[in-house]
Amino acid sequence: MHFSNSWFNNSELKNMIHLYLDKNKPNKILEIGCFEGQSSCFFSNEYLKHPESKLICVDPFDVSDITTDLRSNTKQLFYNNIGETSGIHKIKVYEEYSTYFFPRNKEKFNFIYIDGSHLEQDVAYDFISSIYTCEVGGIIWLDDYVYNPKVSLIIDKVFEIYSNHLEKLHCGWQAGFRKTLII
Repeated sequence: MHFSNSWFNNSELKNMIHLYLDKNKPNKILEIGCFEGQSSCFFSNEYLKHPESKLICVDPFDVSDITTDLRSNTKQLFYNNIGETSGIHKIKVYEEYSTYFFPRNKEKFNFIYIDGSHLEQDVAYDFISSIYTCEVGGIIWLDDYVYNPKVSLIIDKVFEIYSNHLEKLHCGWQAGFRKTLII
């Protein structure tokens, strides 16, 4: 596998996910924003061990997107990387924006990792959509919580609005929440 950076290797999520997911139980993981697949590869190798586990990756791989470091070879690098994982047969990729994925999605997930667009309105959309898409007891984890103060504010505002349905688990560079009630 080849990655141009080690952001995910040093992430709070990678160090804490074992507190929230059991490797031996069925995990239905949704990942919004995949880049080169470092987190996708980690999820595939570590958390898709159960026969019913699966990973859904959503990323348009849009090189014209100014909010990301995508290069012309990023999409191919992603596919090459996930192709080397033990759970490759349990991964489904949607090459589209989350605004296309969520309205058509009928599945519920027990873990959702949001690391897509860093624009406030997109983060709000992904977080709110994830609240409705997450199973009760499931985890929603957002990357780059402190990346942009406006993003932090919007995440906090969404949490405030849905605080009767969410429990804040972690707040650092990333933010994690557990869904506690059906909406």
